[in-house]
Amino acid sequence: MLPDPRHELPLEAEGVEFGPGEEVRYPPVPERIRLLTACAKEGPSQMAERCLAHLAALDRPAAVEIAHAWSKMELPEGAQPIVAALPNFPGALRQFSHRTPAESYRRWRDACKNGLAGIQVLRWEFAERSVILSSRRFANGVPARERAMETKRCGLQDEGRHLARGWLSRLTPWAAMVGLLVWGGCKRNHAGMPADAGVVGFNPAYFLDAGLAPGTSITTVPCTLTGDAGATCYSLSIRGAPADHPLGRYCPRSITDGADAGGLWVREGDGKAYEVSGDFIAHLADFYDGGSGDGGWQMFDPETGRVHVTDTKEACLKAAKIDVPLEYHNHCVECTLDDVDGGKVLTFLVPTTPVKLEDGSDAGIIGERDPVGVALNGVVFDSAAPLARIIETHNIAPFDHCGGHVSPASGYHYHGAAGCSAQVAQSDGHAPLIGYALDGYAMHAMRNEDGTEPEDLDDCRGHNIDEARGYHYHVADIGENAFIGCFHGRRALSQ
Repeated sequence: MLPDPRHELPLEAEGVEFGPGEEVRYPPVPERIRLLTACAKEGPSQMAERCLAHLAALDRPAAVEIAHAWSKMELPEGAQPIVAALPNFPGALRQFSHRTPAESYRRWRDACKNGLAGIQVLRWEFAERSVILSSRRFANGVPARERAMETKRCGLQDEGRHLARGWLSRLTPWAAMVGLLVWGGCKRNHAGMPADAGVVGFNPAYFLDAGLAPGTSITTVPCTLTGDAGATCYSLSIRGAPADHPLGRYCPRSITDGADAGGLWVREGDGKAYEVSGDFIAHLADFYDGGSGDGGWQMFDPETGRVHVTDTKEACLKAAKIDVPLEYHNHCVECTLDDVDGGKVLTFLVPTTPVKLEDGSDAGIIGERDPVGVALNGVVFDSAAPLARIIETHNIAPFDHCGGHVSPASGYHYHGAAGCSAQVAQSDGHAPLIGYALDGYAMHAMRNEDGTEPEDLDDCRGHNIDEARGYHYHVADIGENAFIGCFHGRRALSQ
């Protein structure tokens, strides 16, 4: 088996730095996109192709634009057949726009017959994230025998379960890049998720297998909902670590560090997210006390400028307690997955069919320790970070630029949606699906494809605008320290 060709890109090309031990520090996503774009625009070349493949995972439209430019260039002598197909690339992208799985399959089949898809390009599997051509996607409306025949004709594998299985083989990096981008043209997100016109209720097929706890799958079980209502629920166990993006940075090490050395922090009530730079740490007294000089905030050594960070497992565990020991006051609290043995396996019950709460029911209130939902990459959408309790000890616990951080209780979890996790794009331009609340209703991103936020949301941040999607939520901005305002439906109490 061959490794994912995208992994061959030197980490330095993405601005990655190496910290103590084996720590890998990724820059913020916008900076990675900038560096990869600059690298890709130097092509076509092998290095530029690798940058383009990485860029497609972060910003597909930018990658497609560069691929279009490549298609107009004179190709290198001796280019592989797949590279020679680049002039047809824009047309191939248009062919792959679709609305239904069956139609998508037929267009893929026609492209395969015409050679636009390239030599076995569709055998690509995005690492452990998802199987691109799985029966989840194409089985609906496409006879199995026809799938098998067409798949064999295109030189692919299909054993009834997956149309593509295993790593890319006998493919040049050029072919891998085009395969990645062609499938990006199918309105997928960077995690290889399929597009859909809309979903009502919980759909297990959209979850990334790599986000589930090892050896588990999503199953149905009997359960009891709030109000003692009997029901059927999905049971899913997550591994407590993101399946589709690396963890970012949290705490700068010096007050001279720039914003790229830290994550994000929020303040109660103002709805903004702030970059945690060294300068931010140095001026926390101004940030919280308005420069009153009460002497409480001193998160760095005044002589050396070094920031006090919980950079050991012991420090992480002690600073995460409700009663924080005095020696861990005035710290930038940072925990890693190693501090929680690689993740925290948690099991959730979600109603298979959402059941609306009675208007005015207190059962919809989200408590301080109530998880809100689960992202499609297997990360918890957690309740609001307890900001008041954290700053009581003159501590902060920054999120990374994906809106998450690690705690001993929850592993890696989100307090805001920053667009890093798996999404299901909506073919009508509606905001993408990003997960499900624990009452079974879908959670969509804050903004639609055109950048607008729906104006008709209720107090729970939900609305019901069409039969295809039914009632669903739109998450709040990351600076709000919340995803939704309340639960619209009943949650599971027990199995």
